[in-house]
Amino acid sequence: MPVVALVLAAGSGRRLGTAVPKAFTSLDGEAILVRAVRAVAAGGVDRLVVVVPAGTIDDAAAALAELRGDLPGGEPTIVEGGTTRVDSARLGLAADRGSPDDVIVVHDAARPFAAPELFRRVVQAIGAGADGATVTLPSIDTLAQVEAVGVGAERRIVDVPDRARFVRVQTPQAFRRSVLELAHQRASSVGDTAATDDGGLVLRHVPDARLVAVPGDEQNVKITTPDDLTRALRR
Repeated sequence: MPVVALVLAAGSGRRLGTAVPKAFTSLDGEAILVRAVRAVAAGGVDRLVVVVPAGTIDDAAAALAELRGDLPGGEPTIVEGGTTRVDSARLGLAADRGSPDDVIVVHDAARPFAAPELFRRVVQAIGAGADGATVTLPSIDTLAQVEAVGVGAERRIVDVPDRARFVRVQTPQAFRRSVLELAHQRASSVGDTAATDDGGLVLRHVPDARLVAVPGDEQNVKITTPDDLTRALRR
């Protein structure tokens, strides 16, 4: 089963508060994008598609030039993303013309510290028969469901579910190409761009798909805010 990785790096990084898109923000002198692509390449994939903000394909190619020779499948395919994460994943998927039997690994460039083992875990889960797999962590905090009540929209706690039933979702995530393509086709047909990860998109639009959870890693942090970046620089 060929393994194709989609590295999603098209976010603006507005919450990060930097002057450049998040993917091009420096982390110890190296762009977050470069670190993320290096991490994905170490995970045993066969081809790479990198999805970047509009107008930055040349910048991405220049940034990734330092990895030339170390990337699987030769030069990565670099494409512009869309206005939402769902759009970007769909465009990245369409950029690789492979087989329905391919395994598609989707990873957020905002998680540049993903260990190679995480990629192997999700791919192995597909090989074992799953339609999709995602790395997850236990929920260590108590969770509460809240609802807005009244004119002042007071947020009231209405339920405290058993946290053992919940996990925190990370990337990488892996899917059979046929399943992920079907999910995106159905989502596109109804204008659904609200999913925050591809696992959620698959569950929503291919409800009979078998999506499994595999162990994640606390070190696989996501860089979203200035505090995240500060903590990452201390690693």
